[in-house]
Amino acid sequence: MHLKDTSKGLPGFGLGISGLTISIIFAAYIAVNYGFAIDLFSMVVPDMKKDLGLSYTTVGNISACVRGGFLAASLLTMYLVQWVGAGRLVYLSVAICTACFWGLTLANSAWVVGSLMTLIGACAASVYIPMVGVVGRFVAKKYHGRVIGFICGGQSLGVIGASWLVPYAITHHSWRQAWTTVGIIGVATLVLTCLPLWKIRVFESTPEADESGTAEGASLGKDAGVPWAKGTYLILILYFLSAFSFNPFQTYLSPYLRGELGFSVEAAAGVWSLIALPGVVSGLLMGYLADRLGISVSLVVAYGATLVATLILLLAPHSHAMALGSLLFGIAFYSIFGLIPAYISKVNSPAVAVKVFALANIAHGAGGISGNFFGGRSKDILGTFQWLYALIAMVLVGLIILSLILPKEKERESNTGLLQNAEI
Repeated sequence: MHLKDTSKGLPGFGLGISGLTISIIFAAYIAVNYGFAIDLFSMVVPDMKKDLGLSYTTVGNISACVRGGFLAASLLTMYLVQWVGAGRLVYLSVAICTACFWGLTLANSAWVVGSLMTLIGACAASVYIPMVGVVGRFVAKKYHGRVIGFICGGQSLGVIGASWLVPYAITHHSWRQAWTTVGIIGVATLVLTCLPLWKIRVFESTPEADESGTAEGASLGKDAGVPWAKGTYLILILYFLSAFSFNPFQTYLSPYLRGELGFSVEAAAGVWSLIALPGVVSGLLMGYLADRLGISVSLVVAYGATLVATLILLLAPHSHAMALGSLLFGIAFYSIFGLIPAYISKVNSPAVAVKVFALANIAHGAGGISGNFFGGRSKDILGTFQWLYALIAMVLVGLIILSLILPKEKERESNTGLLQNAEI
């Protein structure tokens, strides 16, 4: 096999046709498994609750099951990749998630909804974690930031699409029509993307292929100059604290705006729209910055933007300032969970990257659960969300400091990242 580097096919971004194909298709998969799945459920849950006679406790239990499925799949994915292969597991996860959409159109009990949403939560983890391994095999390391950032931006596209779909479906039909529509979108996505992925050999990402050429990278850091303890454990802490701060920021934003600050429904919706708006491009742009200046620089920018947004919420929650804060949070939120996987991908062989990212997702889930629990308890005990957002601000300061001491990734180009350019 002769390897020829043709990765400079797109001026300014340096991606060949295979890299571009993977970026677009995987972004679509994230849109399906996140925006058209978990986020859509949040949008239609009031209508499902009313129609199926669910209590708030039941809805809370279902939401907990979604997170439980995500955590369980994060652990299992490390082993599933070895049996199935990274590329095949990504596609299979989208297929299972799409099947759950069709199941929800027929759901008539809390048990059915809970079971299907647990599977959807699991698919959210099992679709995203193997992507790091696939990108590691088919894209040169120096482009991982922009590619993974662009892929993460798919969630914002799914959120925007769901926000357009849900009002029409609810007004003219029912919540079941919303799930039917995303079921059709999921099937179409699977059909349209199967052949392109097969042609560029993504489905050949078997365990043997994932491990090939990476013997010297069996332990994190030896192939990238990053100490295992400092690099990996610091990344896990970053991912935990990121979820601890970003997740409750979102979860309790509407209750804080409407319940404590007196925002109208329309004004609160406007804040959410401004948050989603930059998400379409923020992952790509922040990833590009990371590739040029280092991921720690992009992390500092993202955490700094969120810190400013949090301070605006606490100190100047007025219309113009809130517009700025919303945009800043959107820039950070839709990029931060791509920057950390990009770092993991850059400093690891593809096979090791999948395992480390699986552990990072477990840390992410634990952080999100902890942050949401603290936010709810602090509101019940103290009667305000201000203490929550004050804590988030302090955590963000800590995250900026941790980002500054994060070991700089040292890229080592190898055959592993250029498989898309193989000439046999």
